[in-house]
Amino acid sequence: MYDASIARAMPDLPGLSGTRYANNYADNRVDGILTHWRLSPMLKFALYGAANDSGLAGEITTGPDRRRIREDNDMSAIEVVLRLCGAALAGYLLGSIPFGVLAGRLFGDRDPRAYGSGKTGATNVLRTLGPGAAAFVVIGDVLKGALAVLLARLVFFGGHSDPNIQATAEAVAGFCAIMGHNYSIFIGFKGGRGVLTGAGAMIVMAPFATLIGFLCAIFPILITRYVSLGSILGAAGSIVAALILLVTHHDLLPHFLFILVGGVMIIVSHRDNIDRLLKGTERKLGQPAQPATG
Repeated sequence: MYDASIARAMPDLPGLSGTRYANNYADNRVDGILTHWRLSPMLKFALYGAANDSGLAGEITTGPDRRRIREDNDMSAIEVVLRLCGAALAGYLLGSIPFGVLAGRLFGDRDPRAYGSGKTGATNVLRTLGPGAAAFVVIGDVLKGALAVLLARLVFFGGHSDPNIQATAEAVAGFCAIMGHNYSIFIGFKGGRGVLTGAGAMIVMAPFATLIGFLCAIFPILITRYVSLGSILGAAGSIVAALILLVTHHDLLPHFLFILVGGVMIIVSHRDNIDRLLKGTERKLGQPAQPATG
């Protein structure tokens, strides 16, 4: 008994071609082969899927191999919750790294929290310490958001069979990274507005939405020199792009919810900038920072 779909699903292992593997499987000797070759969980899923398509699944439906496939890829509810908590904690601690404060110590011994907006983000660091320190903050803030999501994807939920659970972990880690940036445990629960950290998380989760958000941000900044205006429009553009990806089935709901909640948080955190923009008193890019008024 042989089916070509099984052979196509199997790689040519040393001394065992896909065709021979399929024949051995059809002869009900798959359990010993799987144990001998120690196939990866995803390859076992491919084997079972091919067998199911060809009508052979009944041979292992109740056998030990199908149970092993499930055990290798599925987690209990408790394990999922614990791993989500781990991803959230890792995201928050990464987001809490205060690159703006570190830049102040490395590039001029000035604390950006004492100047301008009092925030630790790249814009205030640029006004306080200059372009070199601002570049350091941009790279650090983007990387910590991206790394938080990658840890959730590759470490806490690497190889999980349910993409929605993995996407949920990524969204939780990214959101907690923003919270860590805005309310860092290392500097008295203060920080920035989460724009670059959120962008770093988005680069990993939704590159297309990130690109649209970047374009919506960069052109207003270049034209008006208002970074706050660019940040607000970039967040709004990202939400719209993420919604389009969701309704066209090009992305998952947890990613959209992250971009929606994160984008709204970023817009709300700029409410003082919005007030100054309406009054015409908002600081432009390149203007030096004055001592913070509190």
